[in-house]
Order: sequence, then C-alpha cells, then structure tokens
Amino acid sequence: LTGLILLSLSYVCAAAIAWSGSSHAPSWLWLLIYFVVLTLAELHFSPIGLSLMSSIAPSHSRSSLIAVWFTSNFAGNILAGSLGSLWPKFSNPVFFLILASLGAIAALFTLAVRPLLVRTLAQQSGAPT
Repeated sequence: LTGLILLSLSYVCAAAIAWSGSSHAPSWLWLLIYFVVLTLAELHFSPIGLSLMSSIAPSHSRSSLIAVWFTSNFAGNILAGSLGSLWPKFSNPVFFLILASLGAIAALFTLAVRPLLVRTLAQQSGAPT
C-alpha cells in the first residue's frame, strides 16, 4: 500500500513540474526528488510482494507461486509500455496525472483486499483471525 501511494505521489510531483510551464528546463533537483520517491515506492512494493507470495504459498507450490509473481511483473511491464505509447496523445501534466490516478486506484484496490490477505496469512500461520 505504501509503495502504491508513493508511486502516485511521484507522478503527482512530475505533473506539478510539467504543469509549471516554465520556459526553461526545471531544476535537476526535481528530477532527483521524482526518482527518489519512485525508488522508495519500488522498494516498498517489489520485495514485500515477493515475500507475501512466498508466505501465502503452500510449501509444495511455493516456487510456482513466485513464478506467477514474476510473470505478473512481466505483464505489468508490458502494460506500462503500452501506457507509454499514450504519451503523444495527452499533454505532459495530464499523462502524469493519469499514471498517478492508476497508482491511486491500485492502492484503493489493495486496501479493499487487505482483510482477505490478513485472513489468509493468519490461516497459513495458524493464528486465530
């Protein structure tokens, strides 16, 4: 959830930079801030997601579920490439806001399924729900 919120925040930052409409290039510090927030988002998402997959998977199919995780990452990267093809169809701020809203929608979805994940993890560990 934190990673998805940071992802949205990084694209809101990019939209704000693009929206400023300055006649000269923005400071390199804005780009640094964008990439730091985006990297923090990735660090919250990827290792934690991989750990979740290995935690909820039964021991006899753990490697298969981790393969599903990496396959979904592959599919997400393909989708990201197709989203990138929309760049010329929108203004820069609108494009970045579309990406930010997709991250926010994913965060809301994650928040909605969180009780199911907590129950599943509790069942796997044998703890009462």
